[in-house]
Amino acid sequence: MPKLSSIVTDQGQITLPKKIRSMLTLQTGDSIQFVVEETGRVLLQKPHIAGSSAGCGKRFLKLGQKKLSMEEIRTAMTEARALKHRPSSNAKA
Repeated sequence: MPKLSSIVTDQGQITLPKKIRSMLTLQTGDSIQFVVEETGRVLLQKPHIAGSSAGCGKRFLKLGQKKLSMEEIRTAMTEARALKHRPSSNAKA
């Protein structure tokens, strides 16, 4: 991935490039964590709230891909289960 940069303002603020905000699925008001390693490398991550699965599937969406409704997700899961449990054609009777 190419290096992206930002400028620190007089108030110590930065603007995260849109590509990073999209990759982390960050929205206005979201929290981010900075982890500073001994080497001086800084990692930026979106914190995961323990016990919450909200948004956990977002990382599997490609940029610009349509988000599914709960009904579409339920239908897809039902179809996947049906395919998984379908008798195979080489099963013995």
